[in-house]
Amino acid sequence: MSVKNYRKLYLNTKKSDVTLVIDDRELPAHRFILSERSEYFKTMFSSSFIETNSDKITLQETNLKAFKSVLKYIYTGTIEHLYNVKIYSDEFFEVLARAQYYMVTKLLLDTISCIKRNAHVDACLLLNKAIAYTVDDLIGYTTFMIRKGKSCFITQTFKLMSPKALEYFLKLRLDEHESTIFKALVYWMQNNLEHSALFPNFLELVDLYVLKEKHLDMLFEPIQLIDRSFYENLLKEQQEKAKKVQKVVNQNVISGIDDLRILDGNRKWQNTIFETNRKTIIVDLKQHYLLNCIKLTVNSSGHFDASYVVDVSNNIHHWKRVIDHSTYQCFRPQVLYFEECVFRFFRIKFMTQHDSIDTNIEALYSTDLPEIDPETTLIVPNQNI
Repeated sequence: MSVKNYRKLYLNTKKSDVTLVIDDRELPAHRFILSERSEYFKTMFSSSFIETNSDKITLQETNLKAFKSVLKYIYTGTIEHLYNVKIYSDEFFEVLARAQYYMVTKLLLDTISCIKRNAHVDACLLLNKAIAYTVDDLIGYTTFMIRKGKSCFITQTFKLMSPKALEYFLKLRLDEHESTIFKALVYWMQNNLEHSALFPNFLELVDLYVLKEKHLDMLFEPIQLIDRSFYENLLKEQQEKAKKVQKVVNQNVISGIDDLRILDGNRKWQNTIFETNRKTIIVDLKQHYLLNCIKLTVNSSGHFDASYVVDVSNNIHHWKRVIDHSTYQCFRPQVLYFEECVFRFFRIKFMTQHDSIDTNIEALYSTDLPEIDPETTLIVPNQNI
């Protein structure tokens, strides 16, 4: 039977062989249609559940209006009836939550596709609802929006994020400077004083020890947002933790593209990072390592090969130069060795514009030592020059 004919059977007692009961309201339905469109009902009707042969099935803790929207989709295959429902409304997300619960996967996918086509969707408000109603597919899409756009920090709706959404947001470790994330958090705290009991938990998700004093003062001026003793203890604890150094021999400390945190640089394409207007790309390894080697692939601009330098830092404020290829024309794979040192951040600064690197970056402690120039004490390049 076609979808068109299913439409005629929606809430129709004709050929109905099961009744769904919600809050004492009876909804006539058809086992074969429910089984075809819902894995939940397919499993129910083809197993040893009590409901398998029951004429009436009571659905507990289910919103009647939301379920009727899901049921309508099961019978019609369209979401036309949801077009007039506001995206951020409880009604809209009740439908998504029920679709997820009753495993009507196609409804979730169609609805998310509809949201994607809406150019004015606000990621902060969408994340609020997706988390509140535990709509996993939408949480995933919203996460993608946030990672790609990073505009949440500057929107007025950031202060409207729920505590749960904010916690999720902070744990993403976005491609953004810690100072930007911190300032956004302070902005949220200033506008949500009723949640002050949660402020300490949120602060623990930010690396305070890499922030400047002028940023940290925002916790106490113009109003005090956090207990000073807690702040001082947390800062000291983070500073002590930062002193613990990892040494991983002959193994990349960046576990993959999803583990790569780019503070300066634009991921315009999935596998490419372009330098910023400052001609820089900054990578955050997220903790301190003892390293002596960085491997990367350089994509030069135009007809010119790339010249660049590499600096490293423990706190992103003070930098030490470890590679100087400013007078060399370099291209494609670069294996960069330097005297072993401890750092968390490294910065690639190009001499020209519009250069980029691939995302297959490696940072490691290598036992394969290169030749060192005795006059400059820098590594003599031998790769693609």
